[in-house]
Amino acid sequence: MRAEFEIVAAYAITMAYGLFIVDQSTSLLIFNTLAVATPIWILLSNVGSMVVWLFVAAGIFFWGQFSSMGRKLRGRTAGAVLFFGIWFNAAVAFLLKNMIARPRPPYELSVFELVHDYGTSMPSGHAQMAFMAAMILGYYYPKARTPLLAFAVLIALSRVGIGAHWVLDVLVGAANGLLIAALWLGLPWNRMGDTIQKIF
Repeated sequence: MRAEFEIVAAYAITMAYGLFIVDQSTSLLIFNTLAVATPIWILLSNVGSMVVWLFVAAGIFFWGQFSSMGRKLRGRTAGAVLFFGIWFNAAVAFLLKNMIARPRPPYELSVFELVHDYGTSMPSGHAQMAFMAAMILGYYYPKARTPLLAFAVLIALSRVGIGAHWVLDVLVGAANGLLIAALWLGLPWNRMGDTIQKIF
């Protein structure tokens, strides 16, 4: 039994180290490849911030005020769900970052000098936020789902492109965002629509 445990432990350590090496080399490759479009990646990274998503949520919510009754309720519900989802998502990302405490690329590889984001790296909060928002908005506006997911992919790429994150960071962030969106949309938000309508 002990021998089997040691074999499994050795395998896990080897795989983790291999993944770490692949992650570094892949991140370097993407960083160097995307360097030709650096201004675009910086813009996308800024657009994908939490503050911008909060404005998007508020805009959708208040835009519903000028829509027909059916669209009004959908807009208000979508805006409210996204708004509170953003805060929940940010709390999850904050906790995971502090638990994992992985250094950002500039602290490990000198070639990553483009940005100096504070805090730890894993998971990517931008990627997590973008994919969560894309799924929530795509749920209420199905025709926009594909463009929203494509936009989320670009935001995730931008974080690697400017040297703020490793590839694995954005992959984990994207997966977290999709999971959080699924859990968040599983709550009885639609039944709260009438309440939202009465309050506002």
